[in-house]
Amino acid sequence: MEIVLRVVLSFIAGGVTVSGLVWLSERLGARVGGVLSGVPSTMLVSLVFIYVGQGGEDVKLAVSVVPPLMIAALVYGYALVTTLGRAGGPYLYARAIATAGLVWLLVAFAARRVEHYVSFAESVAAVMVAIVGFAVLFRRYEPVVAKHIQRPRHVLIDRFMLSGAVIAGAVMVAHVVSAKWGGVVASFPVVLTSTVCFLNSGQGNGFAKSWIKHLPFAYIGLLIFAVIVYQTVAVFDPLVSFGLGVVCSILYSYMYISFGGLLDKNKDTGDRA
Repeated sequence: MEIVLRVVLSFIAGGVTVSGLVWLSERLGARVGGVLSGVPSTMLVSLVFIYVGQGGEDVKLAVSVVPPLMIAALVYGYALVTTLGRAGGPYLYARAIATAGLVWLLVAFAARRVEHYVSFAESVAAVMVAIVGFAVLFRRYEPVVAKHIQRPRHVLIDRFMLSGAVIAGAVMVAHVVSAKWGGVVASFPVVLTSTVCFLNSGQGNGFAKSWIKHLPFAYIGLLIFAVIVYQTVAVFDPLVSFGLGVVCSILYSYMYISFGGLLDKNKDTGDRA
């Protein structure tokens, strides 16, 4: 009964937290919104519930799989915008998400197999190489000026449902299977999915691609969070460790926005799950 209660609470708390932070980030301007979007909300809420139910050691196991799964998320983002740009016809978004999701699943399974043979530091180094590689790949996407459109209300509801389902799924999988597989589920790029689909339908595929070109370096905030939690969760209280990770992730986002010049008022802010 306790696990059922935790799953239900994690669904509600996760949906409210993730969709609420994204909603705020989209309405407070590029700088403040971008800083808020630096909170790795999906992963954070998942880890909090894993900690409450299973303790700090399982938190470290769950977060250990985050770096290789970031590579899967980058591949997923590329597959999603590419499929949306090439496909058409009925059920376009369902087919695109299914295609990209299958790619994510295959890369995630491969990452889990390789993760047994490499250290955490080596997986972090591999992610940094992947970030640079995808940044070079995405450079070919031309910038597109945003059109002023009204965001449909269902986007917020979709984010609530998707993020809540992923976080509740991570808590359940961590309890039933293992903490590491819970971390795998928590790494699924929920907000990335809803944002790209909305931008593609409202602004066109060109704008969705121009938005996603910032994803590799934006994901460094999630990597910073994962590294700090992994290194400190056995030293401090896990909640303190989470706090340190969030603060450093937000600081990175602030510097990225303030000094990188990569976001402006015409661009939506990005996803960290």
